This record gives sequence, C-alpha cells and structure tokens, in this order.
Amino acid sequence: MTKRPLYNEEQKLAFMKEAGEGHGNVYNRMMSIFRAAAPFEEKWGADLSTVPQVDLEEMIDKTCGVRLTSKYTNVTILRDYMRWCAANGFAGAHELGDVNYGNANSLVRESYVRNPEHLQQCMNKVFDRESDCTQDNIYRAFMWLAYGGMSEETAYSLETSDISFENMEAVKNDEIAIIYRQGIQAIRNCVRLTEFTYRNAGYINAGEIQRSRVPGTRILRGIRADQNMINFRSQLSRRLRKAREGGQSVDMLSYRKVWLSGVFYRVYEAEQAGIAPDFLDIAIDAKHLKSSTLTAHALRNDYIRWKTVGASA
Repeated sequence: MTKRPLYNEEQKLAFMKEAGEGHGNVYNRMMSIFRAAAPFEEKWGADLSTVPQVDLEEMIDKTCGVRLTSKYTNVTILRDYMRWCAANGFAGAHELGDVNYGNANSLVRESYVRNPEHLQQCMNKVFDRESDCTQDNIYRAFMWLAYGGMSEETAYSLETSDISFENMEAVKNDEIAIIYRQGIQAIRNCVRLTEFTYRNAGYINAGEIQRSRVPGTRILRGIRADQNMINFRSQLSRRLRKAREGGQSVDMLSYRKVWLSGVFYRVYEAEQAGIAPDFLDIAIDAKHLKSSTLTAHALRNDYIRWKTVGASA
C-alpha cells in the first residue's frame, strides 16, 4: 500500500530533519501528522503554516486524536512546525494561536492549579482555615512548599530554621522554595505554634481542645507520635479522600500536580519578562517526581496545555 505523500514535502522534510532527531519515534509521529494533514492542505491549496486559525482548528479536531495526551502532543508538533516556518521566513507562515480543545480544556483546568490564589481557593474547600489553628495547617504548608518548588522529601524534613520570611523562601539541601503571600499564614503557624486545635465529637464534652504538637523543630509535625513520610502521605490522602467523598474536586491537590503547577506559573511569569523557558533544566529538576514520562518534550507539552487553559484565567 502506497503511503500518502506530504504536502509541500521538501519544507516539511527539512523541518523533520532538524527537529525529529533522526528516524525515531518523534520523527515517525511528525510524519504521521503531516500525512494526515495533507488532504486538508490539498483542499486549501496551501501549507498548513499559512492558513487561518479556524481552518487549523477544524483540521486538528479531525486529525489529532481524541485522547488528551495524543491531541496535545500532536498539536505541539504542529505548533513547533509553524514556529519554525515563521522563523525561517516562509511566505505567509505564522505561529499557531491558542487552540480551543472544547471539553478537553475543562479536564485540564480541573487537574492543575492556575496561580497562587487559585491554590488557596482549592485548599479553602478542603482544609480548615489557617486561623482555626488545626493540624490542617501542616497540609496547607506542605502544598505551599510543593508549589514553591521543593521536592517532597525535602519539604517533609524542613526545619523551622530553614524558613526565611524576610526573604520569602525556604532553603534546605541546595533546594529553594518560594513562599507566596497566600501561603505565609499556614507556614508561619507551622513554624511558631506549639499546639493545634483538635476537634472530636466523640468526647463527652464535644468541642475543641488544644493538643500539644510533637516536640521538635520540623515544621510538618502534628499532634500524634511523629510519623514517617509514608504515614504523612496516608494521612493527607485520607483527608483528600474525605473531601472527595463530600463532593469536592481535589484532583489538582496531589504533590506532583501542585509542584508542576508552581513550575509552570514561574515559567509563565518569566516568559512575560522575555525569558524563554529551558525545559531540559526543568526535566532534570523534576527527576525527584520519579516519572519516566517527564522529558523536556513532555514538560513543554504539559506547559502549553496549562498555559492554554490556565494562565489567562
């Protein structure tokens, strides 16, 4: 069976040679996408890099798959190709604008945190308020440290002396987490409080009592015997499961998604200042997430998804 030829083949092959890293999986995916686009280009009588956005979205809807991962990956390749065409001065070439993914946007919006205020809103639906001075402060602080860019293990072991409210950062083991304004109260409570408010309807005189925290200087310590990281994760998971059973959306409140959301937010802020992101460095920093899928290409892909539905919200 003869494979469908590419439209404007010489131009697309030049791009694939430069960007496809030989004839591996990336190159093959590019070839598949361009072959699928060829009938549309033939109908338009023009290379896809030159046609209006509305025509591109029609093509994307019909050729880029229905699964989120496939759709976003394929659109990223199209975006890279169009950027390459524009940068190389091909007549009429322009970059791909924000793509309307329809229902896919809602799924991404529910899976990531847009900005610090959004993270605070999400946690307000799940955890007690900071001013209640309950143990929920340690879960809030953990999320803020993740959002600020700290690895899970380092955040868990953080000591009070590692926090600098003057510099708005936490520093330990060569890692730095930015402390955002919305997270100050929870982190300050974890640094300064020696007891937490405890609520238990099972007491004879039901109500609130004050219980001393576990002695020490680690900021994520609670009121029971000091637990290890596994037990801490279990307690947090139970807290989120309870919120989920109560009808709250908590998908974005996993360590991985909060950490990535914070990274994407800072990349977006840097882009607004004219600083291009280095996703290879980000992929290296993300190794503590222990995921084989967090390559530079995948992170760039995820960032575009996040920015499309979140950064401007």
